Amino acid sequence: MHRAAPTVLDTSRGWTRRRMARYAATAVGASALASVLPVPAGAAPAVTNGQTTVVWNPICSYWQFPANTIIQLINENVVPEFQRQNPGIRLVSAGPMINTSDTTSAILAGSAPDVFPDNNIAPYVESKLALDLTPYMQQDNVNQNLFATSQMAKFAGNGAIYALPSYIGTTVMLVNKGLIGQLGLNLPQPDWTYLQWTDLFRSAAGVVKGQQRYGTSIFGGVMPYTMHGFGASIVSETDPTQPGFDNPAGVAATNWVITLLQDKVAITNGGGQFNTEKLFPQGLTVCPMCWIQMLPHWVPILEGMDWDFYQMPLWPKQPGTFANSDFWAISAATKVPEAAWALLKFITTGGQYSRLLMRAALFPPNLKSLWPEWVGAVQAVAPPLRGKNLEAFSQYVLTDHAYPGRDFAYFSSQAQGIFGTWIGKILSRQVDVAGGLQQAAQQIRAFEASAHGLEAAQSALQQRDSVLAQSLFPDPVLGLRP
Repeated sequence: MHRAAPTVLDTSRGWTRRRMARYAATAVGASALASVLPVPAGAAPAVTNGQTTVVWNPICSYWQFPANTIIQLINENVVPEFQRQNPGIRLVSAGPMINTSDTTSAILAGSAPDVFPDNNIAPYVESKLALDLTPYMQQDNVNQNLFATSQMAKFAGNGAIYALPSYIGTTVMLVNKGLIGQLGLNLPQPDWTYLQWTDLFRSAAGVVKGQQRYGTSIFGGVMPYTMHGFGASIVSETDPTQPGFDNPAGVAATNWVITLLQDKVAITNGGGQFNTEKLFPQGLTVCPMCWIQMLPHWVPILEGMDWDFYQMPLWPKQPGTFANSDFWAISAATKVPEAAWALLKFITTGGQYSRLLMRAALFPPNLKSLWPEWVGAVQAVAPPLRGKNLEAFSQYVLTDHAYPGRDFAYFSSQAQGIFGTWIGKILSRQVDVAGGLQQAAQQIRAFEASAHGLEAAQSALQQRDSVLAQSLFPDPVLGLRP
């Protein structure tokens, strides 16, 4: 029996997250496939009743709906088509994604899902815990250009491709046009430079009835996309063992962010008293940066206000905005690589998975080709967003200026932590910008060199042990000397 597609969300009576959840539940229908209920990863046998079993996490990190509701939507509207195309493969859900530490441990233990999502590729690349997808992409003619170039660069290393994007989420400027008019200021223009935006931020900031009004909020603080726009980078574009920020461009990018924060012209997007979603409707932040993933939260806030989306400021060197690093990968320990690849290819290149989440929760796609469709789907689902400049989110993806940054070659999280520590010292005025960046770069270089030496030593030991084992056990069948 043909199953109807999920009904488009009706927001004419006002959009709330509760209504979204209720919609999702009714869109599923009464029945759900058996794989809705999670099973322990690795518990399913590789072959059952002539079918190859693939265990997977059906969703990545997700907060708009309860996880089981999203999994039901996927099982009702995506899984049947996959199984129609791949009748020899049985899918078993391992529930939503878990954290990186647990996933890497599960891979080492041989109990991880075959196909899994995450947003931190570095540990998997560093320890070769994700299957190299290159031969599978080549055999099926899957072109890297289907996806954002910057994301694909982040998911590659050592001549291999370890993951494909699950979605690409960008940031744009959210402008309170009504408040800017009340303040007698000029609305931004599409060709405004970051300096013109800065003038607007400063003119709009100040103390209002005892409360601080911020001109903007800066997504993430000193981030790769800001460095990218100024012509610098946190990780060198040519050598991942080296930093790329201890130069005039890196100093300028950092100084721009830090000065706005120190002068209380800007805040970083966050919770508590600096929750942008609370400050914006109160007129206490005027032009914050808005991440696409937060659209379902923003819709009820923006309804009835005079506002619009604008492109990010024009940076000195090149366009740039934030991009996330969420991906799908296959466990290096999988016993069913071909079947796992069939699933990974389906959910990343087929479009049906992305289209479902577009309509259900405004979720951004992973394929460049789906962005015009995303704009139309969002306008159909959320009336308050009709007539708004939603294309501002997509332009950076289509021109390859949505920038997630890159990872250091060794223990990237720890190296990034060194950078973050020194940014904190700069922000608290313990050290100046140039001096802080220089010391951060020195520490990272020393750390990466030490890690490289450790890896080389470990590799030498492994080679020695391999030679020794062959000399002791030369018989490949018996494993014993004759």
